[in-house]
Amino acid sequence: MGAVDTNNASAAREETNANDEDRRRAHGVLPGAEARASEARTPILRVRFVMASVDDARRFLITVSKFAAADSCHRTGEAPPTGEPHTRRPQPAMGRNTEGEKVVEAGARSVAYKPLPPPTTTDGVTQILFYQYVEPVWSARRQKQAIAEFHRLARENDCTGRGRIALEGVNCTLTAPAHGARRFCQGLRDWDPDLFNDTDFKLTDGVPAETKFKALTLKNTQELVAYGLGGERAPLLKQNTAKHLEADEYHEMLGDKDTVVIDVRNYYETCIGRIEPPKGGAQFLDPQMRNSREFPKWLNAPETKEKLKGKKVMMYCTGGIRCERATALLSQMERAEDDLQTNGIYHVRGGIDRYLKTFPEGGYWKGRNYLFDLRGEQKPVRFFISRMGN
Repeated sequence: MGAVDTNNASAAREETNANDEDRRRAHGVLPGAEARASEARTPILRVRFVMASVDDARRFLITVSKFAAADSCHRTGEAPPTGEPHTRRPQPAMGRNTEGEKVVEAGARSVAYKPLPPPTTTDGVTQILFYQYVEPVWSARRQKQAIAEFHRLARENDCTGRGRIALEGVNCTLTAPAHGARRFCQGLRDWDPDLFNDTDFKLTDGVPAETKFKALTLKNTQELVAYGLGGERAPLLKQNTAKHLEADEYHEMLGDKDTVVIDVRNYYETCIGRIEPPKGGAQFLDPQMRNSREFPKWLNAPETKEKLKGKKVMMYCTGGIRCERATALLSQMERAEDDLQTNGIYHVRGGIDRYLKTFPEGGYWKGRNYLFDLRGEQKPVRFFISRMGN
């Protein structure tokens, strides 16, 4: 990945740390309390630091043991050891691609214009990730109605978390009980079918209960993603020629020559994990941004444009929302500049979050996927296996 620019990495970490602090406050974890808790855990943390690989192996084996115990309960019909009501997990459709890697076929598809999937478990909580742009933008009155509806549905379904609601749309990370999560999403579809039937609600069941947000926080913002392209400056999504690809389709295209793939996340996120295309496949491009406001400048640079000419241009981000404006901006530039013509613009529907759910062993992903919630990060299965071998 090349040498690390410490100044850029430091700035990116500051931006990410600010997000972490907001995240901890949303969960009711105050800085002082967190420091005291850290001091109380010091002996344990020292052991984990010295025996990092053993600790990773232990967590992995505990996870495997839980699944084995759950499987035993399925066969015997007995309740889990916790004594909580037992919910049978529907088994996702599994297969293998041409590289012999496991593929969860159900995870590769968007739920837009489809029935919401049933819960795989009622243990823990369900996380809901979704965004939805609005064109033409909402009026101020409609935006207020949307905020009121979000609060109403959240109260009725024990839904907590944080979200941004702007005139241009919504972007949310929420937690709720498994059935409450689905009622919340369906409630939005019922409230505005033309808009929210198009939304790809990403539901993750069985997330540890301690990651549940303590309250619901909705912010009124100018932009859903801070590209500095709010209002009339924003490239129109309805004129965007970029195509969404499902995760398995995106994976296949990464092997194509005369293709580039752009990571539109910040530099810190890229440093801890990114897509590494196969040999002879797509060329990886890293804008090395401290924040999203730097992306338009990078994209407009002559050296960047030269790398994109005549190529298939692929983009990816954590959950998909940053790619919406990023691909729309490139599409707008392509229409305005005769000497900048690509061979198509593509982005993965649902972002890396869905890619790793589709390819649990990682696919072409290497490292960790930074997440903006208390899960902290997303790791493919092989990450734990490789650490066990250290």
